[in-house]
Amino acid sequence: MLFLPRRVSVLCASLLFLAACGGGGGSESSGESVPSQTTSSSSGGSVATPDTQAPSTPEALGFSGLTATSVLLKWGGASDDRGVAAYDIYRDGRFLGSVSVNTLVYLDTAVNPNATHRYQVKARDAAGNLSPASGELVINVPPLVTARDTQAPTAPGSLRTTQISASSLSLSWLPATDDTGVAVYDVLLNGTVIASLTSTTTNYTASGLRPSTSYTVTVRARDTSGNVSLAATIQVSTAVAAAPPSSSSSSSSSSSSSSSSSSSSSGGKSSSSSSSSSARLSSSSSSSSSGGKSSSSSSSSSSSSSSSSSSSSSSSSGGKSSSSSSSSSSSSSRPAVAGAAARLRAAPARRAAQVHW
Repeated sequence: MLFLPRRVSVLCASLLFLAACGGGGGSESSGESVPSQTTSSSSGGSVATPDTQAPSTPEALGFSGLTATSVLLKWGGASDDRGVAAYDIYRDGRFLGSVSVNTLVYLDTAVNPNATHRYQVKARDAAGNLSPASGELVINVPPLVTARDTQAPTAPGSLRTTQISASSLSLSWLPATDDTGVAVYDVLLNGTVIASLTSTTTNYTASGLRPSTSYTVTVRARDTSGNVSLAATIQVSTAVAAAPPSSSSSSSSSSSSSSSSSSSSSGGKSSSSSSSSSARLSSSSSSSSSGGKSSSSSSSSSSSSSSSSSSSSSSSSGGKSSSSSSSSSSSSSRPAVAGAAARLRAAPARRAAQVHW
């Protein structure tokens, strides 16, 4: 009995000792841990509180440096309880780009010429809270103006003549080139523009020129801006004019024709007179053989001779080139022929009277 209580007492003493040691440690540990939990709680509360406050609205949105292809926007800064992080720019209701908090300008280089654009700016904080949009800025972009063309075309190439006459020159050349295109070719004669041709025409004929004359021919190109190329120039002479027929040969030919005509006319009259004379002689002969008196025959012969002589004279004067001579000869021979014819008609009656007698 004594033994058991003794062991129990030792065990109880040990337990009491251990309990005394453990309890103290726990008390110290507990005392140190309370502040730690409070700090953690305090720290955790700070992180857990969300940022829901948005920055203020950017102010005084405006612009400068407007061109047909760009515009520079500018505005006044916004504020936030925890600080502004950036600014977002919008064009025509769509997000365009962002700049940092310290940048209060934005260059838009993608504007459309001759268009109207509407701009707004919003401030943003680190939590992503966006401010209300700034007032709308309306910008009318000017039209795009191209730079003035100052480059002249190249000179027309290989200017040459393709045909030359006494009064005209035919020309041809190779096309000129230009960065904006050739508009017109000018053709000059002795420095004076005589024709302006379209850019597709590379030949020309100058007419109304003087024979055996030297001309300076120039061709130059022009573009739509009025820039003029260097000139292509050649020196050309027109052909010699054909000689007209000489006046001496013409006169000779005319004289020859006139002479021929006169001769023919005279020949005709002479021949006619001869045949009249023959007829009268023949009539005289027959009268003589019928037993007529020789005076009648003589008279007829005489008349024939006279007529023949007159005819000869007419023929002779008809040989002259003058038409008035010919006409006079013809009219003088007509009464003689008429008289001879009358005598021939009267001859049978006279013969009958002689026989009756």
